[in-house]
Formats: sequence, structure tokens, C-alpha cells
Amino acid sequence: MFEYKGYIGVVDYDPEIDLFHGTVINTQDVITFYGASVTELRDEMQKSLEVYFEVCEEQGEHLKMKQEQVINQDPEIHEGTPVFTGTRVPVRTLIDHLKTGESLDYFLEGFPSVSRKQAIAFLEFALTQAIRPQLR
Repeated sequence: MFEYKGYIGVVDYDPEIDLFHGTVINTQDVITFYGASVTELRDEMQKSLEVYFEVCEEQGEHLKMKQEQVINQDPEIHEGTPVFTGTRVPVRTLIDHLKTGESLDYFLEGFPSVSRKQAIAFLEFALTQAIRPQLR
């Protein structure tokens, strides 16, 4: 298993082509990669994801991150307070910054362990939850 920017790749061996075949499992899109060694697999996964990021940006699409890539609750981290995955930064901190009029860029400068994609995905998720009852 490999991890890159919050995305997880799993690998199987394909005897027909004598290569390892990897698939990124925590996205709604299909992202695959191949390699003959661990180093090659890691590099190819990163290249595949970077191409994916570029295509999403060119098409004006936000990356489709799953909730577990954005928010994590672990009793060992701030007693279970929701934090941005892979960090110890409570999601509430972003809301508090925005409420005081600070920009997203200012927040990200102060908390570099939180990616822009995570912050935007969290805000989109929060908005979706806020307007869901109104859509019924």
C-alpha cells in the first residue's frame, strides 16, 4: 500500500505482463499505475495522481475527496475533536478563522499541514450538509 497527498494506492501482481498493477482506492475516479519495483510503483502513482490533479484543475473540477481524506476523529487526537486528516488541526479552526474575516490563504499559511484541497472539500461538505434540509 502506498500513500501520496492523502490518496491510497493498493498493488497486485499481474503475471500476464510481469508487472505490478496499482489502483488508487479512495477516490470516486479510476486512477491506475504500473511498475516493476517499489520505487517505480511509488513514482508512477505520484505521476498518475499529479496528472489527475492537473486534469481536474484544467476542467475546473474540484478533486473528489472522500470524507475520510478530509476529516478524522480519533480519541487519541484532541479527545476525538474532528481534525483535518493527517494533521492535529481541528476543522473548527478553519471556521473560526473565516468567521473573523481571515482568508483561506491566511489560514493555510498558518496551518501548512492542511492542504488547500482538504480545506475546500471540507467547506463544500459543510455547505452540502447545511442546504440538504432545504432541498427536500
